[in-house]
Amino acid sequence: MTLRSRSATLLTTAIVASTLVFAAPAEAAATYDGTTQERAAASCWEIKQNDPDAPSGRYWIVTPRLQVPTQFYCDQTTNGGGWVLVGRGRHGWVEGGDGQGTTADVSAATSGAAMMKAKQLSGTVIDGLLNSGRVDALPDGIRLRRATDTSGSRWQEARVKISQRDRWTWALAAGLPVSSYSVDGTSVTTAQKTDDLRISTDTQRAWTRSSATNGYIRGFNYGKSGPNGTTAADSFLYSTVAGGDYATPFTQMYLRPKLLTTQMSYPTIPLSGTPSQAGLAIPESGALPSPWGVTGLGAGGSSYYSTEVSAFAQIGSRVYVGGNFTTVRNSAGTISHTQSYLASFDARTGEWISSFRPTFDHQVKALAVLPNGKLAVGGQFGKVNGKVATALVVLDPTSGATDPSFTATLTQTTTGANRWVRSLDVSGNHLYVGGGFTRYSGGTDRTTRAFRNIVRVSTTTGTPDTTWRPNLGTGILQSDGKRSLSSSVLSLDVSDDGAMVYAAGQFTQGYVGDDGKTAVSKPGLAAIKTSAPATFQSWPIVYSSTVARTRYQQAVKQVGSRVWTGGSQHNLFAYLASSLKLSISNITVRGGDFQAIAARSGIVYASCHCFDWNYSGTTRYDAPKAAGYTQVDRIGGVGAWNASTGDYIPSFSPTFDTRTGEGPWALMTAADGTLWSGGDYTSVVGRDGKNQWTGGFARFAVRPHTPPAAPSALKATLSGSTAHLSWTMSSTSGATHEVLRNNRVVATTPADASSVSVPGSAAGDRWYVRATDGNGNRSSSTPAVSSTVAPAESVSLSPAGAQWAYWFDRDQPVDTRWKGPTWEPGNAWLYGAAPLGWGPNAETSIDTPTTAERALTAYFRRRFTADPADFSTITITTRSDDGAVVYLNGTEIGRKNLPAGTITPTTYAGDETADRAWTITVPASMLRAGDRANTLAVEVHLNSRGAAGVSHEAVISGTP
Repeated sequence: MTLRSRSATLLTTAIVASTLVFAAPAEAAATYDGTTQERAAASCWEIKQNDPDAPSGRYWIVTPRLQVPTQFYCDQTTNGGGWVLVGRGRHGWVEGGDGQGTTADVSAATSGAAMMKAKQLSGTVIDGLLNSGRVDALPDGIRLRRATDTSGSRWQEARVKISQRDRWTWALAAGLPVSSYSVDGTSVTTAQKTDDLRISTDTQRAWTRSSATNGYIRGFNYGKSGPNGTTAADSFLYSTVAGGDYATPFTQMYLRPKLLTTQMSYPTIPLSGTPSQAGLAIPESGALPSPWGVTGLGAGGSSYYSTEVSAFAQIGSRVYVGGNFTTVRNSAGTISHTQSYLASFDARTGEWISSFRPTFDHQVKALAVLPNGKLAVGGQFGKVNGKVATALVVLDPTSGATDPSFTATLTQTTTGANRWVRSLDVSGNHLYVGGGFTRYSGGTDRTTRAFRNIVRVSTTTGTPDTTWRPNLGTGILQSDGKRSLSSSVLSLDVSDDGAMVYAAGQFTQGYVGDDGKTAVSKPGLAAIKTSAPATFQSWPIVYSSTVARTRYQQAVKQVGSRVWTGGSQHNLFAYLASSLKLSISNITVRGGDFQAIAARSGIVYASCHCFDWNYSGTTRYDAPKAAGYTQVDRIGGVGAWNASTGDYIPSFSPTFDTRTGEGPWALMTAADGTLWSGGDYTSVVGRDGKNQWTGGFARFAVRPHTPPAAPSALKATLSGSTAHLSWTMSSTSGATHEVLRNNRVVATTPADASSVSVPGSAAGDRWYVRATDGNGNRSSSTPAVSSTVAPAESVSLSPAGAQWAYWFDRDQPVDTRWKGPTWEPGNAWLYGAAPLGWGPNAETSIDTPTTAERALTAYFRRRFTADPADFSTITITTRSDDGAVVYLNGTEIGRKNLPAGTITPTTYAGDETADRAWTITVPASMLRAGDRANTLAVEVHLNSRGAAGVSHEAVISGTP
């Protein structure tokens, strides 16, 4: 069946995607009709221009930005055709950069309730469809096809042209400015924004805000006087109340980039091949399961600055969690234990470590790992493990016992102010301590000295450095005219070179020593040289508010060449470390202040009680939309930024609920890259897209970002105009392969295939193969190989030593579909180079441990590609002992040393024979036409569970 014979409607078309689709002759490929990977077009528009009769359906599209031909749904009938579907669904549209679902999900022709949940291409894929072109340059803007009745029998066409937008964003509810909006040809002349597009209050309205008006349903909603929705799961007009207003219609979103392949510039690949590609090491938006968490509010109460989790630290395989909690409990709520303010969890699994049981009488606010491997703890406590410990203590990280060699006494003499430690950082042999205090003594110096809100001490004894005394004080003016006394230094960070310490907090002045000489007069931030005596670096601070009482800052951290700061009035700014001049600016709306900053692998993470939009490139809290912002994206309490460029990374977009809306007050990237985020979390959306319980903190695993191992030994032979390629597969389990001809990808293969046949080739073609893991990570390719003319008598389709997928398990039966040509083995199967088995002839051992009983049957699969039109016969030469059955595309073509009749997994092979090698020749008509993806499957049976050796290998060749 060809695309031309298929139905043109999205909702009724059933199109089976094939992984292996290759080209017609190269000279015909100049028309790029999108029917195969090699003939992939640059857009649906190009397909329609090259073939005016092309029906609607799924086609292959590729651009230099996309890199690999991918199937998308093209509407080739509406308004001249050429529209690519980028999203569809009724409710549940998301605003994060990842979108939701795969390209196959978006283009799938589902029906009924199954298609109502929205599926959206990621922003990265949409930018690939535009080949990095500007969204506001799309000549036809965004097309919305919306149902106007509950049965989906009537539809509406709306057009939206966004202005001032370069890359794609799903944050339409943020209110992007619109240059034009029309519904069924009727346009509006007044200024519009994407959060609420309206010509009238009925079906000519399309609003995307999440609001109580329509039960917080995210979609492209109609107005109050539009058609009413129903609660039916398969209704094309939805409402949370039967007959409700503001119906949410099933909507298809299309774009029409008018790109032509002749306009594309693919990078020239050198003879050495392509370099590897690694994706960003950013977390997944869905959280890991939370087997344990923390709950309950301790002595800090429910006030601001007293969330359940405030601090993290990692030592070895343990992560320490500090805060204002009273209890640890499991996710089911069936087990709980009293453990207040500090607890330890397994860094990999999140399981609570019950052997770590220190006791505190008040909340923990800061944690740091000391050079000697011990844990420094700061907070509001006065007793630890039953003994006096005022706001700072060092613990044994295994037992939780207090370290007697480290002593510290902090005093607060300001009436009404908290005595606490809010931030800790280590540089060399110094522990820097920031918080709310006026006096300090410790270690070998028992004299109580004035240290206002910041001090540095010995990491081993707690002895203060009396030569370095940059006092920070005088709280920020409140609305009642009084000074804030809650805290002064809220965060500090020592520069990477150890020469500067940056402080953020609720202070307005700083002075050196005891003479009271003012050295800094701007509130919220200070840069202090670490050389003694302490001196202040001039800092031209920029504020997001003109109100003095809202100029406090709560987080500071140097990352690379910039110092990132976050605080009141929703600002996250970055300053150049060399000059402390503003370099990057962000404002969040709606929500609140930034509260914590962390970094790893060139990514900056910052958290806030902000749950809507991040505006990049503006410093105006009062009017970010009118202040020349450059981007607007969703932020869900935690965001990620590229440390080098300052660009917001919209693909990390978690979703969670909190107890009071405080959001995350603590961030840490663990050694394995997992992001730990803590505050007053109560639930979070997990990896499976479902809401799950979480107590106080959530964990987000880093996405795969390591390129797979490269394939090797590429060979290319030419038979007529068909190139036959084979290679040694990547050793990375589950990796698939991309085949490049000259400068672009023309074929992809599944994980268990390492050969391909590509018609329309010539002797001068250059070939490359690289591996990919499907997550944007690619290996370097093989060096270029040119096609050589194959001998007329045979063509190698699968060489000796090739990689095979195999299954050998006594306890788990093989999938009954294992020998079928379209079945995918997945990651449950293992892979190895032939010969496979055990004993002296095995290259890859599949044997079980000596203590386990062997299965009687081993199963092997290998994909290869060949067109029946290219060959007359196919020859399989195999060595399989003790006995074997061989299948080609699911049909048995031979058996050896096994009885006639039905073969089961427990069928024994006959006695060993001297001649284990045998050859099977079958007509080429047994090959699959069309997609040319073929599968050779072999089951090998033992004649005894104690067999000394078993082996399998097969070589496949074709005769023209």
